[in-house]
Amino acid sequence: MGDMQFITKVLASPQNVDWMGYKPKQMNESMYFKLSKDKRKKPLEEIESGVTLYSLPDKYAVLDENRQRILYLVQFKVARVFGKKGITQVQVWRDKTASSTEGLAKKIFFNFLFPTADCIVTDRLQTSYGRAFWELRIYEAFGKGLPVYLLDQNQITKKLLSSVEEFDDIADSWWGDHPKFQGRKIAICHDTFW
Repeated sequence: MGDMQFITKVLASPQNVDWMGYKPKQMNESMYFKLSKDKRKKPLEEIESGVTLYSLPDKYAVLDENRQRILYLVQFKVARVFGKKGITQVQVWRDKTASSTEGLAKKIFFNFLFPTADCIVTDRLQTSYGRAFWELRIYEAFGKGLPVYLLDQNQITKKLLSSVEEFDDIADSWWGDHPKFQGRKIAICHDTFW
């Protein structure tokens, strides 16, 4: 399997990857050089000396020019969700050993991704880390007074949640590995749309 195919598989579903022959240092170097040469990238902010957050048409990446490696990467897609412009993080990876990436996922979520669409929506497959991340963002959304919806694309239904407690009551029935969960999404929105 080529480096980029393996990287895509790792980012998409790390728990289902065949780790035989996995070489994280070489994989990161390969991705770093590809992104560092991408002429579409635009610097957004310098996190620390030599560590910069970049935007690209379909991703945000933190590149460490000092050590020539990627510290954080999130790929996203934009799609219509019940008639509204939704943005979804489809692949997320971060170097957990780099202190400069702490809090970065939350910052990118609310400061860069969320402002570009009507709502930010969970993807169809959530790892346990993804679920934990989303639960925190949902609690923060309620704290900010943002509308949070349950979207069921299987049943074509939308439900505005009224409180964190209501979310806590349904959380375990909304996420899982079974195919029935793939059409169930949660959206944090700017306004009450539906």
